[in-house]
Amino acid sequence: MIKNSYYITAFIILIGLGCVGWYIAKPQQLLLLDSQTLLNTPDAIINNLTVTKFNSDGSIATRLKTPQMKHLPNNNTSLLDKPNIMSYQENQAPWQISALNGKAVNGSEKVTLTNDVFIHQPASSHNKETNFHTEKLYYYPQRQYADTDVAITLTQPGTVINAIGMQAYLEEKKIKFLNRTRGRYEAG
Repeated sequence: MIKNSYYITAFIILIGLGCVGWYIAKPQQLLLLDSQTLLNTPDAIINNLTVTKFNSDGSIATRLKTPQMKHLPNNNTSLLDKPNIMSYQENQAPWQISALNGKAVNGSEKVTLTNDVFIHQPASSHNKETNFHTEKLYYYPQRQYADTDVAITLTQPGTVINAIGMQAYLEEKKIKFLNRTRGRYEAG
């Protein structure tokens, strides 16, 4: 009788160990992602990125710096954290464009900058210091063109211009304000 209870106890312990082993070793369910999810999921993350593009003569055309860039396969999109873009033109001081967030589509064909967008060109022998501030800006590096459809403020020494919407041809230094433009000029 004692022998039978020993076998029954051993059998119950073996069954219990088998159940615990099966529970621990059972295959985990695999999470399957559809192609749309994969297109919109970062496939690369780069920290402290600097990208420099050159003109055909070897001079710098643009330089982008960002603490972090996340690349999404969908439309070759890059999400930029605190992007800082320097745009260089011949015989002019470079334009510096910064924001809290950026999104570059199709490589860098179109860069959308949002949240505290600031554009600055320091004074030089060819121009006065120029600053723009807005909340959203579309920048097209290849065309040296930028535009916005929201409120924007331009400041230069003695001049402040507020408007809704703007088109900026950076290389030609031509600015067109689109709506509700108000200016203040202080003779110095």
